[in-house]
Amino acid sequence: MLRQNMTAAEAVLRIKQAFIKAAETEIKQNNASPTNARIAIITGLDRNEVSRMRRGVDRSGNPVDENHQINTLNRAAKVTTNWPTGDNNKPLILPFSGSNSFSELVRKHSGGIPAPSMLEELERNGAASRTTNGDVALLRRTFIPQNAIDKLEVASRQLERLLHTIDHNTDIHQKDSGFLQAELHFKQLSNRSAQAFAEFSKSEGHAILQKWAQEIEAKRQNENPSDPNLNNKQRCTGVGIYFFDDNFNQ
Repeated sequence: MLRQNMTAAEAVLRIKQAFIKAAETEIKQNNASPTNARIAIITGLDRNEVSRMRRGVDRSGNPVDENHQINTLNRAAKVTTNWPTGDNNKPLILPFSGSNSFSELVRKHSGGIPAPSMLEELERNGAASRTTNGDVALLRRTFIPQNAIDKLEVASRQLERLLHTIDHNTDIHQKDSGFLQAELHFKQLSNRSAQAFAEFSKSEGHAILQKWAQEIEAKRQNENPSDPNLNNKQRCTGVGIYFFDDNFNQ
């Protein structure tokens, strides 16, 4: 937080907002109304402060601008992972517009972002490029954020999802349906071996995630669209892989 110029006051504000949001969800799950009083009781916040923050105003009653940047990262990743393939599962080169085109792919998976804007982002990121005749070629399926703000946005979602997994796995009611939560670590690796492990984990991790994405996408293509169990557009399911080395942070 210090490195990203976030003050203690900003951090506390975000924590309070997170507590209120979590309390609302918890109370609704118990079939109760998330009143300001109930939220204040379980969060320890003052009831007036809860009311003010839920209304989105500051202590003077002025609106607080909490608009967030459009999340293009997740949408760009959806475009790259759903890119159509041909022989040997190689990504096809797509015309920019028309039938079976890049524009059609973006329309289906970007959540409303215009095709030119999406292409600009993919080109900036090095994930796609225009050919000499104007078609669009996918250079890599993995969408990797390039600047610090984008990386922090991804990291915050990853941390949130990890905490959800920990919460699920520590719930006594879920002991027979735990989620994957595994870790591999070595002690006292040499610098050379640690560097080799870092490079190996990066290349193999991307390959594993891509293989899993293709497997699940193939299953999804065989599903019956009329199946009522498929009607859950808000659901987000996946796995995360990350590398760590304590010495790099010392």
